[in-house]
Amino acid sequence: MTKILIVDDDRRNLYLLESILKAYEFEVISAGNGAEALELARKSLPDLVVTDIFMPVMDGFKLCQNWKSDKQLRNIPLIFYTATYTDPKDEEYALSLGAERFLVKPQQPEALIGVIRQVLADGEQERSDAPAIQEAESLRQYSEVLFRKLEDKVLQLESEIAERKLAEEILQESEAKFRSYIESSPLAIFVADREGRLIDFNLAASDLLGYDAAILRNMHILDLHPESERENVLRKLATLLETGHVETEIRAKRCDGKIIWVSLHVVMTSDRFSLGYCQDITEHRLMQEHITAAAEQWQATFDSIQDQVMILDTKFRVLRANDAALSFLGLPLSELPASRCHNLMHGTDGSVARCPVEKALQTGRHADAEIFHKGKNAWLLVSADPILDATGNLLGVVHTAKDISERKQMEGLLQSRITEIEKLKKQLEHENISLRDEVRLLSPHSEIVAQSPAMQQILFQVQQVAPTDSTVLITGETGTGKELIAQAIHNLSNRKALPMVTVNCASLPPSLIESELFGREKGAYTGAMSRMVGRFEIADRSTILLDEIGDLPLEIQAKLLRVLEDRRFERLGSTKSISVNVRVVASTNRNLEQMVQTDKFRKDLYYRLKVFPIIIPPLRTRPEDIPLLAWSFIHHFEKRMGKYIQSIPKKRLEALVHYSWPGNARELRNFIEHAMIVSSGPSLEMLPPVLTTQEMLGDGEKLEDLERGHILRVLEETGWRVSARGGAAEILGLKPTTLEARMKKLGIRRPRQ
Repeated sequence: MTKILIVDDDRRNLYLLESILKAYEFEVISAGNGAEALELARKSLPDLVVTDIFMPVMDGFKLCQNWKSDKQLRNIPLIFYTATYTDPKDEEYALSLGAERFLVKPQQPEALIGVIRQVLADGEQERSDAPAIQEAESLRQYSEVLFRKLEDKVLQLESEIAERKLAEEILQESEAKFRSYIESSPLAIFVADREGRLIDFNLAASDLLGYDAAILRNMHILDLHPESERENVLRKLATLLETGHVETEIRAKRCDGKIIWVSLHVVMTSDRFSLGYCQDITEHRLMQEHITAAAEQWQATFDSIQDQVMILDTKFRVLRANDAALSFLGLPLSELPASRCHNLMHGTDGSVARCPVEKALQTGRHADAEIFHKGKNAWLLVSADPILDATGNLLGVVHTAKDISERKQMEGLLQSRITEIEKLKKQLEHENISLRDEVRLLSPHSEIVAQSPAMQQILFQVQQVAPTDSTVLITGETGTGKELIAQAIHNLSNRKALPMVTVNCASLPPSLIESELFGREKGAYTGAMSRMVGRFEIADRSTILLDEIGDLPLEIQAKLLRVLEDRRFERLGSTKSISVNVRVVASTNRNLEQMVQTDKFRKDLYYRLKVFPIIIPPLRTRPEDIPLLAWSFIHHFEKRMGKYIQSIPKKRLEALVHYSWPGNARELRNFIEHAMIVSSGPSLEMLPPVLTTQEMLGDGEKLEDLERGHILRVLEETGWRVSARGGAAEILGLKPTTLEARMKKLGIRRPRQ
């Protein structure tokens, strides 16, 4: 049977084509791309290939190129059969690659089979004529080899002739270019014979001397110089004849009689002539004279400087000194070269190690120091500046010294007064500045500021429970920072890579809280127009904070209990169970134990949440945290408001500490924000906080807390003195034994030092 390979990335097209071919008793093999087709064809040679164009990995055009370049496959005919025929050039390109036909889908089965049979018949005819064609091809290739050899020989001869001709042209061109370069050169180039007469010169030489070319030619070199300079020129020429090289500066006379300075360079000499060039350096010589005059002026200015100035080399030797330095040292200028800076300026007080010259030489930068010169009984402000060349190499140092004895005496008189003023200032600002410096973010709890033992114990509990997946119940009054503690637990846990999900149970309507926590399906209830993912599902592999869990309805508490126990739940309106890996942290300001007793909170859920309870103490029981929190809030609002607070008045700070803060840290934050708004200077302006009547009365527990806070404030003011004169008992109007009994009942203990 005739074997046909079909190639197409569309399985439906392969199936349809395979069905047609098999119906006409053809053997069919198939491939999904060009690379796969090549591999199949090399294993089992087909009689014909039918391929699509656009395929992954290797398209039909690339397949045709590889097919016709393969000796084993090139004689097997190939037909393009494609449905994406949009450009007539595709057919031209396909046939140029060697394809026998280019067909466009769809084709009637009879027409397609007819084309395939015609191509197969043409292929059989070509294979029968192959021997004769192969013999003719061999003869053609042999004749081509002979022709190439003859052609290479002809090309070699032509190349040799061209190279010789090119060499002659290059030589002529080089001579012309050299002459052109000489003529266009800005240097005045000349050629003189052994007698000193000019043989040749360029245009620049004629312009430099101002002579016409006809006059300048054959002039003697001596004619180009003033009579007073001709003897010197003759000596130069004699040196030229002896050494063959001259490089000097001489004066020359122009045609108009003007005398100029030129730099003469003879670069080549022989028995017949000398070649050289000259440059006008008149401006250079004038600049040298100007520099000399400037140097003299600089020396005069240098000597007029009132400060002592010396220029030193890298070995501390004095190279030059101004009049002020010589007068201070009492030395003549002739003795300076043998002197060293250490011995002159620093005396024998052992201050060489502090010499700024040493530092300037080592670092290459400016340095200074104040040094006492014992020999002159004077204080000197000594400075050193390195001298560097153009490449950055150190050449020496400029050493300056200024007598500051009078200034040092004034500093001594002022120092005691400044010290006293600074002492009083530091004493007044000590508490504020120390508190400002002590405000720190307790790592790794970046938002928690505290130093009280109670909060330190809370943070220790956080570090204990955070690495686990245990459920945590955080309780405390409103504003104590329960959410911050929950965030700290999450940040220290293995789930910190994902954000913590927070749900405020008190802010959700009872009708929506179930769908908010566990999600809903579309149509779960009237108005549920779409599917919604719940918070527990969002918090998968993370932590969920159930804030104010005491406000959760009883019917939701039952479903929450199952999530805590099984980690599974169903969306509202669905029966499919969803499994999640969630760590639960709950917080509330309510008394859950009391709510359990009144059947307002499920007992089983309470004990399931109370795996690891954390109770945050109110701010009034830890007054040592109030200054730190206040400064922390100040730093926060400084960036937002663009203000800078340097201090808090002592009495205002004491008022903050003694206030009971029923709203805890949140109330303190709002109070500081208000104070920052009204403050216009570096000191925090604020009125003392005052409790409202309702806050002062409170409930039964608040009254006891108010009593405890008042006793604590009095004890802090008296340094925890109970029975001594002026102690807490006397201020409170109680007997010492009565006060001690009240302290024991209220759990008040003196903190450890």
